[in-house]
Amino acid sequence: MTNKVIKPSDVLADAQNEITINNIKVRKGTIAALIQNIQVLESNTLDEIQKISLLEGINALIPAVMAIGLNDCVSWKNPLIQDLFDQYNRK
Repeated sequence: MTNKVIKPSDVLADAQNEITINNIKVRKGTIAALIQNIQVLESNTLDEIQKISLLEGINALIPAVMAIGLNDCVSWKNPLIQDLFDQYNRK
């Protein structure tokens, strides 16, 4: 860890699309995709099949989110999302 300000380009160069952290590929845009999926989930406009599909997509992003350490810095206000991360942590 360093005391200097870390810019996004320090973590992932502009021309780079992914990075491997703890043997998990983390793709550029992962956090934005997670947030957008949560927003769609919270819009309450989904039928049950769409909701299941969306939750599967969110679950697929969890390993990458955990690899970068975001879950160590945030608590999810949506209890369903928090539960998904808690379940992953219990594995």
